[in-house]
Amino acid sequence: MAKKCFLCGSDGEIIDFNDETFKNCVLKLAFRKKKHFKYNFVELPSASLQFVGYHTTCYKKVTVLNKKYNEEFLNFSVEYTEHNNVSTTEEKSKQLNPSVDSCATVAENETSNVEDLAQTSGDSDTEQSTSTASTSSRIICLFCDHSQKRCGKKLVNLTVPNDDKVPLQIKNIAQNFGDSVILSKLQHQTIAYHLPCYAVYQSKNKRSTEESTHSNYSKYRQLHQFAFQSISNFIETEIIENNKVMYLAQLFLRYQALLLEFGNHEIDFDDIQDYRCETLQKKLMKKFQDRITIEASMGIRNKKIVYKTDMDVSVMANNFKL
Repeated sequence: MAKKCFLCGSDGEIIDFNDETFKNCVLKLAFRKKKHFKYNFVELPSASLQFVGYHTTCYKKVTVLNKKYNEEFLNFSVEYTEHNNVSTTEEKSKQLNPSVDSCATVAENETSNVEDLAQTSGDSDTEQSTSTASTSSRIICLFCDHSQKRCGKKLVNLTVPNDDKVPLQIKNIAQNFGDSVILSKLQHQTIAYHLPCYAVYQSKNKRSTEESTHSNYSKYRQLHQFAFQSISNFIETEIIENNKVMYLAQLFLRYQALLLEFGNHEIDFDDIQDYRCETLQKKLMKKFQDRITIEASMGIRNKKIVYKTDMDVSVMANNFKL
């Protein structure tokens, strides 16, 4: 099974972690998690090193920090290293979160099959509710295609789900990814997996969801920036320079139209309907402050109007823009 990048999830030109690069990456990820920086949701359990590596560009995205955090990171790394093992050659059973074991159970109603290598094989009194080492030789992991795998100094056997909950979760994740390989395996082979392998697959899904949400937020935020700059220029020209008086509702409709225009068919009205006129009013008052006035009109319609604060009220009616 080809290794994939721990950050972007794609394969091709993957570099294996060594002790130095793994330690550096784990420390930087832990620091990012503490500071709530970008990529703070990424996890790199040592148990995943058999099937993940990195691209140089992805590695730099995680490990390069702003210089102003150098001293803080140095202090953090000393404290973190004292309480956590981040070696690829020693015990590898700790995840990025030191309180979570990388071989811990990740699904309800299931029991982790982890055998200590120092134990004898005569421990037959211990109940295993899922598969055992003897069945592992006939069934392989859905993700790594092996019957057993090492997790630090321990041997992890396969887990066979007791119900349809986990298989459905895996199917949903695979459908989201368009992962035809996993979807095919779900149909044609016995469903079994190593808990660390399943954890990595879940982590990949979580990372993809987080990145998608962040991407959509960034896109909409940029559209709002463009639209607000445009409506601000319009107010500067029409209301402040030309002494026009306009309904706030008119400006709001123009703002919505600008969002759709800048969205270039990538968004529709349903994507912006939650944006309120009151929000636009607050942003306009914050930008223009006392240069404009927004208040209820004295007319029958009693709608809010927008006009230049130092405007001559006697000419307001003549300059009202419908």
